[in-house]
Amino acid sequence: MKVFITLVVMLAPFTSLVQAAQTVGLFTNSSSAWPGYTLFPPASSKNTYLINNAGQLIHTWTNASYLPGQSAYFMENGRLLRSAQIANSTFNAGGGCLGGGIQEIDWDGTVLWSYTYSTTNHSPHHDIEWLPNSNILFIAWETKTQSEATNAGCAPANVTASGLWPDSIIEVQPSGATNGTIVWQWHLWDHLVQDYDSTKANYGNVTNNPQLVDINYGKRETYGDWTHCNAVRYNSTYDQILISAHNFNEVWVIDHSTTTAQAAGHTGGNSGMGGDLLYRWGNPAAYRRGTASNQKLYGQHDAQWIPTNCPGGGHILVFNNGAGGRGYSTIDEFVTPIYTNASVTNYTLATNITATYDPTNLYWTYNPSPSFYGENISGTQRLPNSNTLICIGPSGIFFEVDTNGSTVWKYVNPVGSSGPVAQGSVPDSTVFKIRRYATNYSGLSGRDLTPQGTIELVPVVDATNANATVAYTVTNYTIKGTNNSYVVGTMTWTNALTGSNGTLAAASSWQITNLWLNVGTNVITVSGTNSSSFAVSDSVTIIRQTAAPVASFTAASTNGGAPLVVTFTDNSTGTITNRYWSFGDGATTSVTITSLTHTYSFPGTNTVSLIVSGSSGSSTNIQTNLVMATSVDTVGDGIPNWWRAQYFGDTGAATNSQSCAACDPDGDGMNNLQEYIADTNPTNALSRFYILSVSNSTGLAVSYPSSANRKYTLYYRTDLTAGGWTNIPSQTGIPGSGGVDTLTDPSPTDGQRSYRVGVSMP
Repeated sequence: MKVFITLVVMLAPFTSLVQAAQTVGLFTNSSSAWPGYTLFPPASSKNTYLINNAGQLIHTWTNASYLPGQSAYFMENGRLLRSAQIANSTFNAGGGCLGGGIQEIDWDGTVLWSYTYSTTNHSPHHDIEWLPNSNILFIAWETKTQSEATNAGCAPANVTASGLWPDSIIEVQPSGATNGTIVWQWHLWDHLVQDYDSTKANYGNVTNNPQLVDINYGKRETYGDWTHCNAVRYNSTYDQILISAHNFNEVWVIDHSTTTAQAAGHTGGNSGMGGDLLYRWGNPAAYRRGTASNQKLYGQHDAQWIPTNCPGGGHILVFNNGAGGRGYSTIDEFVTPIYTNASVTNYTLATNITATYDPTNLYWTYNPSPSFYGENISGTQRLPNSNTLICIGPSGIFFEVDTNGSTVWKYVNPVGSSGPVAQGSVPDSTVFKIRRYATNYSGLSGRDLTPQGTIELVPVVDATNANATVAYTVTNYTIKGTNNSYVVGTMTWTNALTGSNGTLAAASSWQITNLWLNVGTNVITVSGTNSSSFAVSDSVTIIRQTAAPVASFTAASTNGGAPLVVTFTDNSTGTITNRYWSFGDGATTSVTITSLTHTYSFPGTNTVSLIVSGSSGSSTNIQTNLVMATSVDTVGDGIPNWWRAQYFGDTGAATNSQSCAACDPDGDGMNNLQEYIADTNPTNALSRFYILSVSNSTGLAVSYPSSANRKYTLYYRTDLTAGGWTNIPSQTGIPGSGGVDTLTDPSPTDGQRSYRVGVSMP
């Protein structure tokens, strides 16, 4: 008879915490997302990635030589078109978007064509565009010396010793493996106007010549980057080019039907305007027909004509960054005032010298609350199902919204300069912009589109001689341990909590890849036989925590007249037992419910915060200046709704407002309307308007406490028993400062005078 002895080895009780909360990869993928494949080139990686809507890697283009500079597109012929960042000692700045070269790369990574346009005189940057004739358009800086700039009428204060980098648009026809022929070009330098130096040939007023660009307008980078154009798009219907001029906060349209010679002049082409601007929009101040109040664009990127197969086809869509003071981003869509007369296609501009290019209003905008912000780079794309794809470039966040503004897909770039990271890590995830391609896109025909798993790495839990605790969000882990029981041959493992199991080749260390962990205590047991044929096993305990709270909330009706009722909805995730709200007007509440309302009784701008807490910690979401309650007067009797509601219990309805105005709740002889005009409290008899002091120096001075939104008049009379009060003209309707003010009778010549101060509405 044989006797079997089982030896169980339990590991020492030592706990380590593995932080692997989700930071990258797929966050949201609803059925409302438009199906397709999303292309993105991480700014700090030489690889370009294609993923499906499930966040799985479909394909990677590798290029060991260059970072992107910055755009990448997947062409209909199945090639990747990308700009390449080639070092250039002249153009060594410009927001990190230096190009220098252009590449076409096959699906297998073979560089089929590479073109370099990088010299001390010029270099591509930011964006490229594939044309229907297979030529390539690109934006390029060119150098102009300080002398050339001043000779073109640039004021000396507007150009440093390093000169200027005006932009040009170049069209190159690829040939061979590394060659290309420039077949068309347009230079901004040929279309300048200025009214600084009357001796120059381009002297004139941009107000009268909005088709030209004022050389003395625009942000001046210290290194010469003047207009900083960052997007170029082509419209085959009109044979026109759209340019995003970042530093002018404008988009420009030029004629592509010209010859290069015509593009350098002011006549010719389908428009008859040569290379002059056919259209400009976003900032009328750039052509002196507006002020900051008329500005629509703020450091925008990725301006484009919406394709005709998408809702809004022919409109212009732009990622409006909000840089330069606005501080939040929007996606804006507008309709250009284009008309076609015979063979001439131009844009409407009224002949009135103060007229600006239409439109004055947007066709559509995505401007959510809370807002989002991409200070620079970034992009957008209209999809065929009406959804809009958005890339917040600095943070590498990609998301898709429907026409209601709801997020239906979200993904965060997991690739940084050191390659893909694991969950819990935050890479330098900057992406210039992204594009999504249909599942039946011609460039994908015949390609292997088998998902290859996620780009981000699976977190590793080192369970060597230890128990471990992991964060809740990630579900799959790689578990590493040591073969302390000396199993030989084959090792069997099980997870008692999930029931999952498998086998491993026995070795001094074991590793289970892509293991699913449930919330709770996961006991991982590895077992087998040792060299003496005894059954042995080891166990490790891995606790997957409950959901750590992540605070998030939305608000409805955040702008309007006080009293303003705002509905707040808690969208936080994780295990939450309490919610603490601070509404910004001094009111707070602690609740467990996820939706509530709050009334803002007084006008003002309010910052709202939410703190959610649970067994796994707490999280705070602060939304600055979220609620703006304004002063409105529904009835129209001069008493704002908030005041009436606060002191009369009146909702502002016309049926009961007038009777409230005549009430005197504090019994001081002043009715509520009079108390409002005096800016006093109608429920406090001690709250009154009064004269503080009277002094006689250069004249008789009367001092009183004032309100900043009232006007004050000094009256006098010589006989209190007869006659009326007379105002002093120079002391009539004087705005209050909000402090102690003084009105003065400069020449009290009537002997004895009595004075009173009257208060009135502005």
